[in-house]
Amino acid sequence: MFFIDIHNGTKAQKELCRNVIAWYDRNFLGDYAFDLTVQHLELDAEHYGFMHVSGKLEDPDDFTIEIDKHLSEEEYVKTLIHEMIHIEDYIKGNLTEKNGERYWKGIFYEEDSYETQPWEMRAALLEGQYYDDYCSTTREICQVV
Repeated sequence: MFFIDIHNGTKAQKELCRNVIAWYDRNFLGDYAFDLTVQHLELDAEHYGFMHVSGKLEDPDDFTIEIDKHLSEEEYVKTLIHEMIHIEDYIKGNLTEKNGERYWKGIFYEEDSYETQPWEMRAALLEGQYYDDYCSTTREICQVV
């Protein structure tokens, strides 16, 4: 169960956002409660989206996703899914923070490059698969080729 608050974005983006988050919740987080704020912003060309833990890091249940409002529909959905994978990792305790340091499954990770962080590798690996799964169940939103 989740509560979502969506800021800015078009009517279509807000509807798509609700659909993607509801799909993710049903498939991966149904037993967990969390609050989510989604902000549609103009991000720089290198970043499609960010996820922030808004609550206590030791017991996170309050999150914010910032997403670029100019993404194509496919990139928008993939980015939301990518950020939801991070939220899942926090909720389930795979990714934790203590005293400003990140831990993946209990192991401390220094500031590795973005691509080598295990939580980013997991999200990058799964976002395409989950996108395909999402599209196969919501054909009216995704154009399946």
